[in-house]
Amino acid sequence: MHSRRAGWLMVLFASASLAPTVAHADCTYDEATQLQRIVSLAQRVNGQVGAGGHSVRWREGQTTIEVVYGGCDHLGHSVTRETPAAAPMGEAELLALAERMALEQWAPAEAEMLRNALREQRFTRSQSGAESVLNLSVPDYFEFAITQRHAHGSERVRIHWGRNF
Repeated sequence: MHSRRAGWLMVLFASASLAPTVAHADCTYDEATQLQRIVSLAQRVNGQVGAGGHSVRWREGQTTIEVVYGGCDHLGHSVTRETPAAAPMGEAELLALAERMALEQWAPAEAEMLRNALREQRFTRSQSGAESVLNLSVPDYFEFAITQRHAHGSERVRIHWGRNF
């Protein structure tokens, strides 16, 4: 009787451990590769991996940087830099920073898409309070944007894209 109970417990634990694999078997994107990419970045920059395994955060002086990457049916990638600032940076400085962030953290193809959309002025601007957004027109991406927010002596710049491949 005891060994039969132990056998059922083994089956129960084995089934429970397979549940996440089965639940994510229908994902378009390989989540293990995504996690490995985040962990590799965290090791390279001496950063902390977020609870869900899709983000890493670190500091460079007074600047905090966070990279979020991953997805199951939609793939997304964002890079956010927040730093103390007395006033918002100008547009030329913002666009140069956005390009640098893309070159440092995104795949070369996405960095080139950002550069081309900016150079060809394929974007629209919107403003809501302290936040401004440049929505870039990039084929096959449902979101491709640069967001700038200046509030309470802090400047946050975020570049992000989302795609269904």
